[in-house]
Amino acid sequence: MEGVKSPAGHPTQDAALWMLIRRRITCGNPFYVLSAAFVIHSTGLTLQRQSSELPLEILVGLVAGYLVLLAAVCVWIVRQWQVWEDARSIPMILVLLMLECSLCFENLLMSSPATGTLCVVVATVLSCVLAETVIRLLRLKFPAVFRVPLYLQIALFMLAGAPLSYLARSGSPDVVRWTIYGAGILFGLSILLLIPAARRGPASVAAPHCPWIWPIHPWSLFVMVWLCLGLRLFTLTLSFDPAVEISRQAALQNLDSIFAGYFLVPMILAIGWLCVEGGVSHQ
Repeated sequence: MEGVKSPAGHPTQDAALWMLIRRRITCGNPFYVLSAAFVIHSTGLTLQRQSSELPLEILVGLVAGYLVLLAAVCVWIVRQWQVWEDARSIPMILVLLMLECSLCFENLLMSSPATGTLCVVVATVLSCVLAETVIRLLRLKFPAVFRVPLYLQIALFMLAGAPLSYLARSGSPDVVRWTIYGAGILFGLSILLLIPAARRGPASVAAPHCPWIWPIHPWSLFVMVWLCLGLRLFTLTLSFDPAVEISRQAALQNLDSIFAGYFLVPMILAIGWLCVEGGVSHQ
């Protein structure tokens, strides 16, 4: 490729920088991502078809079981083999699977809000306990200024459907739509809780035994959490928006909804503010 190598045959400075960035943000072993993608795709097919092929207990057990298994693999390969490079992508996959687990309860929330809310609350508590267990077993330096917003944001995208399940049954369509947009504002406010963390430097998370470096660690994990928050807004419009022009079945099959870019504006502004705070603090 033109401009990649110097006349002496060595990579140019730009090419070397790109190779360094790629090594920092990617993992050489894609099998964790592929296996998680297969699990998410298989459960997604069941949710879209609205069939009884997989009962709720089996559906949740499949996702939750794989979630626990992947967390155990992450801890094992780090504590026993010190394979930190492979383990980099696993915490982000765990967050994505937590979102998938919460989506399994959508039908139950619509049919029985009380039972569905209880199940989602239990799943949220167990997910946060699992995340805390992984952090402790990996012996990561993860201060409260990072930890508290992390658990709060996980709880938000997992519990977001619970209040909407009640409003969708008893409230007006406009109230439901404004509540979904209000959830986006709440997501943005939760991101602003990371301002004290953004003002801290690499020393706040650096540990002698951990080769993960700032800002990839821990901000790559939060990028995945923010992606899940955005996806959750989209799924809320699919599951709970009582649009008269489409049915819920059509929304799930065709992905038709009222979702638009303005739903993400509060989150985008919060992330921008976070970047400014980090840049000013570490210039």
